[in-house]
Amino acid sequence: MSDKRKNRPILNLSAIKQNENFQNSIMRPVLKLQHEIITGIFIHAIRKNRIDILKNTSDDSYIQLIEKIIGKNLILRNQLLGIVIGQFDNDEFNIYTKNASEFNKRIVAMIKQKLLDSENEIKIKIKNIT
Repeated sequence: MSDKRKNRPILNLSAIKQNENFQNSIMRPVLKLQHEIITGIFIHAIRKNRIDILKNTSDDSYIQLIEKIIGKNLILRNQLLGIVIGQFDNDEFNIYTKNASEFNKRIVAMIKQKLLDSENEIKIKIKNIT
């Protein structure tokens, strides 16, 4: 087992399709492992763009913010993808490259969901920074 795999949390998720299996057994544990970095980069992007999410209290505005920032900012999107892909070992990377476009969509969707689920955590961190 590679060093990268040893540090990942183990999630017990079942999947029928091969891509879903890769998502559940590889990508989700990597996202969980990289959670702090992902939220940190998102907070940095918010602050860099001078977006005050503490004023926006509705869930819809937060969802739209995530969509806008990750959807339009290709540098940020690619950076977030790189954080996940960089944790793959050689075998995992070979599987990833066979269907990179679909996996990228899945990774971005999972990151968006993770950021959405972490709204309160992100707001608290921003509040403590300012």
